[in-house]
This record gives sequence, structure tokens and C-alpha cells, in this order.
Amino acid sequence: MKNNRVVNDLKLRATYGSTGNQDGIGNYPAYSLLGTQNYVFGNTVSTGLGPNQIANPDLSWETTTQADMGVDVGFLNNRITLTADVYLKRTKDLLLNVTLPSTSGYSSAIKNLGKVENKGIELSISSRNIDGAFKWTTDVNFALNRNKVLDIGGAPQIFAGSVANIGQNLSSGIIRVGEPLGSFFGYVTNGLYQTTDELAALSDPQAKKPGDRKYLDLNGDKKIDDNDRTIIGRAQPKFIGGLSNTFSYKGIELTAFFQGVYGNNILNANRYELEYLNATTNQDRDVLNRWTPPTLIPTCLGHPQHAQQTAYQPGKLRMVRTYV
Repeated sequence: MKNNRVVNDLKLRATYGSTGNQDGIGNYPAYSLLGTQNYVFGNTVSTGLGPNQIANPDLSWETTTQADMGVDVGFLNNRITLTADVYLKRTKDLLLNVTLPSTSGYSSAIKNLGKVENKGIELSISSRNIDGAFKWTTDVNFALNRNKVLDIGGAPQIFAGSVANIGQNLSSGIIRVGEPLGSFFGYVTNGLYQTTDELAALSDPQAKKPGDRKYLDLNGDKKIDDNDRTIIGRAQPKFIGGLSNTFSYKGIELTAFFQGVYGNNILNANRYELEYLNATTNQDRDVLNRWTPPTLIPTCLGHPQHAQQTAYQPGKLRMVRTYV
């Protein structure tokens, strides 16, 4: 390819290896530790030392094994360059905080369990569009990754995450075999209950009156309970990408850079807190547009035979009827 005028650079790459990781678990998680605790002797409260962490001598690092194949190509005297990679990465012996039986005297412990897989492609293209006194270069990158939980110590799923810091013990996520990490778990909403007849059609312990949120009965047993919770979103994007253009002329340079993700969901915990009407914090003013029960309002009080009736539902005018 020495005299090839189109392709002037070509490199094939292949790598394979394993690395360890122990980030995010703090210091000395494998050892039994002591901590300060309060004790009552008679009518006196004293501070002493007691066990506050159970030992796990079998604890080890997480291990990630990855295989990668790639190619680098240069065209037209490197006016256009392309880099492409395909990879498969598996991480085993995940370091997770697991719940212990209360009879042990401890609530949780760090343990190695589970396996996660990541596989995907990465692509980048660079070009020198104009290469004179005025220069213009473009860079494009694209990547997609498919994440999947392969094993979590024999268990089918683990509940994880919390919705918001408002005093409720609610799990917002789930780690489930066969699904990606970052899966959101909850009920599927279906509007609001408008009448008492709709309330009577389903057994929903959370719904007390019209205006309460309605959820789908996914298993068809005519009641709303934990069996109707499902995966309602995923934080893992389908792909990510970026585009940058750089313009330069006589020492002056301008760069325009764009990047984005597609296909992922975001949990808006800020909205959850600001629209939670039982909270004692400030509320978003959008709650003023909340659902209100149907209301009949006479507008011609001086003429009872002329009455305009107006019915409202969630914060907006629904129907106007005038009788003459």
C-alpha cells in the first residue's frame, strides 16, 4: 500500500487484560471494627466502644476482564482519520453492601457477589476541511454501550436507591438479572381518579378519594400492590455522541461543541420534593394547578332563571353550559 493515494495509514489493534478495583467501599471493610456507642449504667449515660462492623476475611477486589478490537485509518494524507473499537467487558466479584439478619447484631456488610457485562462500539472521525490561512476542522464521536446484570449472588433482584430525602423509605431502583444497572422501578400511572365509582373498581390502599393518582393493575387481580410494580425507565442511554467544529484564522480561534445522549430516562427528584404536598418545605407553584373536584358556580345571582354552570378538573376549564 506504499503508493496508495487514498489510504495512507492503517493500524489494526487487539487488546485483552484484567484490572482490579476497590473504589467506593471505604477503608478496612474486611476487618471487624470498633466504634463509639452509648451505654446506660443506672441513671448515667456513658460512652464506650463496641463492635460496629462485621469482618469478612474473604473480601477481595472487583475484577474486570476486557477484550477490545480496533482499527485506525487515515485517508488522503490524513485529511480524514477514523478510529473504531469494539469491546466486551465483564466485571465479577462486585463489591456490594448486603443486608444481614438482625440476629447477627449487624445491619449490613460488604461482600463480593455478582457479575456485570458491558459491550459496545466507539467511533470517532476527524477531518481537516480547510487547511490554509483559514483552517476548519471537524471531529465527530459516537458510542453505544449495552449493560446487563449477569448475576447477583443467586438472587433474582435487589432493590436499590431512594427517591428523595423527605423521610420516606422508598426504593427508586432495582438491580435485576438480565436488566441493565440504573433501572427505575415503580408503578405505572394512569391519570387520576375522577369519581368514587372508579375508586370502587380497584382495591387501592393508597387512593382514598377522587383526585388521587391512579395506577395500572398490571397482573389483573383487581388490586394495586407491590406485584404491580415494574421497570418504568432506564438510566442507561441507547447511544451518546458529540460534534465539534474549530475555526481559526491568524491566531483567532472559535470552537463550537455539541454533545448529547439519547434513549435514557432521568428521575426528577427535585420535582418530587417540590410537589410533595405533605412536606414542610417550599412548594413549586405548579401545585396551584392541581386537580380540583367538579364545581357548579352560578354566575347570574340576580337572575336565578339564568345560570351558567362551570365544571373544573385538573386546574383547567373542562366544560361550560349555559341555560336561559
